[in-house]
Amino acid sequence: MIKENFVFEGATIAKAEILIEKCWVDANNKATTLHTVQTVYMVGEEEKRGKKHGYNHDFDYTGGDIFTEAFASLNAYLADPTT
Repeated sequence: MIKENFVFEGATIAKAEILIEKCWVDANNKATTLHTVQTVYMVGEEEKRGKKHGYNHDFDYTGGDIFTEAFASLNAYLADPTT
């Protein structure tokens, strides 16, 4: 997923690529992602990528496709201006 113009931990990110590497769910329907975030920027005409950073994100799993729910939860988290 490419995400543009968002704020994370007080820093404005112009463009980043977010990849979900793994998702898992416990017996109480609490899910966790392991995902990587990599900034994307232009150098002249060439698109470059910064260093990958790995993160975990916890969310409530409702029983659908886990990756779809994970991306929806990450989008909601990143859209929240208090994060």
